[in-house]
Amino acid sequence: MRLHYIKVMIGDRVSLELSEDQTRARITYRF
Repeated sequence: MRLHYIKVMIGDRVSLELSEDQTRARITYRF
């Protein structure tokens, strides 16, 4: 299952869950 990545604007506070590759991150919650 592929997740849709949300474009995060600079300044937006989000909780990221880093995967094994630091270049990829999953947004677990968006304020």
